[in-house]
Amino acid sequence: DFLGVSNLMDAQARGRNPDGQSRVMIGDVEVAAAQGDVEATGAVKLVIRPERARIEEQGAAGANRIPAMVDRTVYVGSTMQVIARLPGGQMVQVLIPNRGGAEAYPQGTPISLFLPPDDLRVLRGDGDTSEEERAEPAARL
Repeated sequence: DFLGVSNLMDAQARGRNPDGQSRVMIGDVEVAAAQGDVEATGAVKLVIRPERARIEEQGAAGANRIPAMVDRTVYVGSTMQVIARLPGGQMVQVLIPNRGGAEAYPQGTPISLFLPPDDLRVLRGDGDTSEEERAEPAARL
């Protein structure tokens, strides 16, 4: 059983890398995903939970980093929900601790998103989705 919110992103799988992880393109950026159907090729969905994605400074170097822009920040008690827009227009939700003080990520702030390979799950994008998966994009924001 699964309870909670996840980001569901459109992507293109390109086979495995030397580490056995799936090579996946989100727009023009290649990331590695270690969970799910890592054998898939072609259109897939990538899933990551909001608390697993990390916000880093714009231009951060290294694998699995994607440039993004803060669309909005929502305060949710002890956490902040940061909604970031990827270059292709897809939205990713990130949960970070609310440390009080000034808004950490105002709208329009350029950032890098780090999506750890062990936290990225590949789902086949063959259209065979459950009712819950079809409803997921609306539920995630």
